Amino acid sequence: MRDYDPLVGRYVESDPIGLHGGSVSTYAYGEGDPAIYIDPLGLGTFALGFEGSGSWIQYASISFQASISWNSAAMTDLSQWRIGGIFSAVPITGVSSGFSGAAGIVATYSPANCPEEFRGWSGTFGGSAGVGIVGGFAVGNVGYGNPKTYNFFLGRGAVTTPAVFSLPFEVHSAASWTAAGSFSLARGAGKTSCGCARSGGT
Repeated sequence: MRDYDPLVGRYVESDPIGLHGGSVSTYAYGEGDPAIYIDPLGLGTFALGFEGSGSWIQYASISFQASISWNSAAMTDLSQWRIGGIFSAVPITGVSSGFSGAAGIVATYSPANCPEEFRGWSGTFGGSAGVGIVGGFAVGNVGYGNPKTYNFFLGRGAVTTPAVFSLPFEVHSAASWTAAGSFSLARGAGKTSCGCARSGGT
């Protein structure tokens, strides 16, 4: 995400996708008229897929998602629309406050235009609750300068804390590894690479 300076009515940082955003200025906000136009989302990625997770003091999960990304400043520019896939795994690198097992649907939102920015290792923390029907929420891709992901889960399973509490919820924190890729809906050379993968990603 970029910082907005209300005193000058523009972004402090240049647009990470340069002039492909559809504006003659890479610092412009709201068509250059912030008193009339707003840009609440800007870049964004939405993903939907399947997730399975479990914990027995340690926490582990695996998920597969299809993604779509956009730039709200250039919605008619097909080069700004991207279709992709995201695979994430927590290979027993985390801790949980309870015991759980669940599988179901996961939906993710991130203020990033490129799923490639999620690649590599990063932190995640969240929680889940329920017996029979389990719901959960987690924040992922946590790290300095990373665009965070916000993950919502709904599925079948059971969650409980140790017997001394016997409450159907748990919280967890872990290190997550992600592989991701995407392609532009526009054809032609130079339109297929995202060009903004996170530094140090794999």
